Amino acid sequence: MNYIFEFLTQSNIVAGIIGAFIVWIIAQVKSVAEINKIDKEVINIRIFLNKELYVLEEQKKGHFQKIHLYLKELLDAIKEDKSPNLPEIWDKINNSFFIDYLESSYQIIRTSKILFSGNKKDMKDFIDDELFPLLKTSVEILALLNDSRFKELNRDRETLISDTTFKLVFRTIKRNITIIDFHRRKKIKLYEEALERYKIT
Repeated sequence: MNYIFEFLTQSNIVAGIIGAFIVWIIAQVKSVAEINKIDKEVINIRIFLNKELYVLEEQKKGHFQKIHLYLKELLDAIKEDKSPNLPEIWDKINNSFFIDYLESSYQIIRTSKILFSGNKKDMKDFIDDELFPLLKTSVEILALLNDSRFKELNRDRETLISDTTFKLVFRTIKRNITIIDFHRRKKIKLYEEALERYKIT
């Protein structure tokens, strides 16, 4: 009788272990399925963001080309002494630069920060290939629009920026480089100083 009792007890323990093992197996399979599902969702999100980034970059190129045409129109007007046309051209450049070009750049930055999250190399490539050229182009456009010769013909009008105009750009760069990244930090300082002269006082 004791033998039968011991056998049943051991059988129950074994059955319990087997049952627990089966539950664990099912849980693992479920976890793997969930992980695979999440991986697919991440891939789909990355595909969507890449497409979105491509569209935004094409829009930015279009805005820059428009600014380039307006700048040519501006220089031609100055050469031909068409002073009455200058305020209109100045407004077109300002609107294209601040409303179109910079806004599309901000959208590219926000999208890229999500797309390159956790990928330091891609983020640094983005900084070198997109953000520093953006700052360089912005300084050049602001320098031309605030050129003393042009201001004199344009009723002393100025194109100025605020403290927040390039805040997103600099913050994105600084948060994605190390303290000892002296090369990029030197470039940051140069662009901050170059843009400082165009800030509203």
